[in-house]
Amino acid sequence: MTESHVPDFVCPTCQQAVEREPGSEHGICAGCSQSWPLTGHLCAVCGTYQHEESAVCSGCGYALSRICPACRARNWTGDDLCRKCHQPLSLLDILPQTNARATASRLNEQMKEATRSKVAEARDSARRMKELEAIEDQRLASLQAYQQQKANRERRMLLTAVVLALVVLMALLLYGLLVTV
Repeated sequence: MTESHVPDFVCPTCQQAVEREPGSEHGICAGCSQSWPLTGHLCAVCGTYQHEESAVCSGCGYALSRICPACRARNWTGDDLCRKCHQPLSLLDILPQTNARATASRLNEQMKEATRSKVAEARDSARRMKELEAIEDQRLASLQAYQQQKANRERRMLLTAVVLALVVLMALLLYGLLVTV
């Protein structure tokens, strides 16, 4: 690193120092030679490069700006002084707000996921119920066909038994007539 270069931030791609010359809007990574516009900042949580306009990190959703308690101006999370009124920005003041936002955000996301899960579960349950109803309808139709076949077999057997009994009776009657004659 030459004396005219000042390290600005670490490259999110290769974790090497990104250097820029004073007054320049771009920096070049010492490791991968990637050029970076240096108008934004890195997320303090995940290290994703962010433009100044970003309110939340595109990588992890962390809040990238905070409000000055004195003048209500929006400042970058890493700033120590307010850009508008130059009052110190205490991290201790924003930690409860960030924690409350993170908790609320997490709870909202869990509620959305629970709702999505309930909808998917209801849809899958209805689909499974239709499948089971179709299987039950097939089983009942098969059972009914079997019972009909069984009833038909029993009628044929009864008819055969009656015919056979009549034939035997006729044969006995004929034998009795022949013997008495």
